[in-house]
Amino acid sequence: MSTKLCVVIPVYNGEQYIKHCIDSLQNQSLKDIQIIVVDDGSTDQTAQIVTQCAEQSKNVQLVQQGKNKGTGSARNLGLEHSQGKYIAFLDVDDWMDMDGYLEMTASLDESGSDIGICNVYTEYGNYIRSEIRYQYRHSNTITGRFALRLLCRTEAYDSYISPRVGNKVFRADFLKRYGIIFPAQSIWEDDMFTFLTFYYAQNIDLIPTVAEHYFQRESSAMHSFTRNHIDCLITMLRKLKQVLISEENGFQCEMEYYALLDRSLNTLFDSIFSNEQSISAQRAYIGYLLEQLLQLFTISDLMEHIDPKRLWRLWT
Repeated sequence: MSTKLCVVIPVYNGEQYIKHCIDSLQNQSLKDIQIIVVDDGSTDQTAQIVTQCAEQSKNVQLVQQGKNKGTGSARNLGLEHSQGKYIAFLDVDDWMDMDGYLEMTASLDESGSDIGICNVYTEYGNYIRSEIRYQYRHSNTITGRFALRLLCRTEAYDSYISPRVGNKVFRADFLKRYGIIFPAQSIWEDDMFTFLTFYYAQNIDLIPTVAEHYFQRESSAMHSFTRNHIDCLITMLRKLKQVLISEENGFQCEMEYYALLDRSLNTLFDSIFSNEQSISAQRAYIGYLLEQLLQLFTISDLMEHIDPKRLWRLWT
């Protein structure tokens, strides 16, 4: 039976947050919501808590992945079980304004656009501290390719778009038509998914009246660092490049692709230098990164498209 909206929640050991997340969805002003919680191999009480919620509410469904495969894989499994006209993805520790999904689906109903995007507030775990991360002051419908430029920041504008999927609602038949899914990993998966949805979308609504609340946890993926961060980035860039290069039309959205590379490297360097204090370890990570980059790009590609300031940071 079809519903208005399906919200997919991937979770790994989220017993501390899952009940709050489900409550935030049950109390949305839009009531016609299917809630799919994908347990990504949790070893805590997550599955038991969701099972209790499902016994109390028919619109809550637990899907178990078996072993921990990563956020991207868990979201894809949720997509397979979804029955909504629209699809949204919410992380277990985040939440949406109470009118959020009603406002966003209503906008898409009226405009016929493929994607709706709302504001993002960053939360830090208390009621005192909250700040706007991305804000849209007026309702607007923009083209997908223009949104791609705002995502990759290839031009200077007053507002940009986050690669996060949590502040977005997608038309389900749009995702199915183009076969858009997440890369099966837990880092950089939002970047590729959002890039491709903008690449294929005809129109996208910016919705200023509501916001997703993004909880900034110190234990999140980008607050630690391993080689997996580099491996996942390279995998994402390789897969995305394969999609964008066509034998008939050449390299589509090449400027945006390399802008994504440059921004991603900036984020990666920030993560290395903020999480790893050992100089020898920093050198090892940077050396490994350069080795991997040179398997995908030529030196000329990197010199042409990377901000020299990125390289300057390596020598200061």
